[in-house]
Amino acid sequence: MSEHHQGTAVTDDSSKQNQNEWSLVYEAIAERWPQIDQAELRQCEQSITAITKHVSDQVESAADEVNAAVTEFAPESHSVLEPVAEKLKQASSTVGGSVSNAVERVQYEIDESPVKTSLGALAAGFALGVLATTIYARAHRDATHRRHATAWEQMRKRFGA
Repeated sequence: MSEHHQGTAVTDDSSKQNQNEWSLVYEAIAERWPQIDQAELRQCEQSITAITKHVSDQVESAADEVNAAVTEFAPESHSVLEPVAEKLKQASSTVGGSVSNAVERVQYEIDESPVKTSLGALAAGFALGVLATTIYARAHRDATHRRHATAWEQMRKRFGA
């Protein structure tokens, strides 16, 4: 057998082993939520987060309930970092959803009252411009004042007063 074919065989073996490890998860999901298409489920990334999201999107159960069911039957992590990675994936999907909701809300407000929103944005931009200009002018004035004494101060120094 050539080296290329041996590498393919090893990849196929690890893939089959991974499928076997996750088969308990697929069976538990099929038993709990029979409406889930098993072919689609098996196409998901084999991670707790991906499978939880896929199932949660298709059933009316809470994501926590689905996550508990998947976690119970999921194979043990082979790496110390896998649980951390799972938590980060969950957090990013939660944050992503919140950001998406905020963007949708802003878009709704703009669509509902474009003139009011535009005037608000104009006022906010003007206020930020005034603030930036004031900060710049003060910083520039203070720096100039430190470098150059006023005419009055120069006269006092000349005449020793």
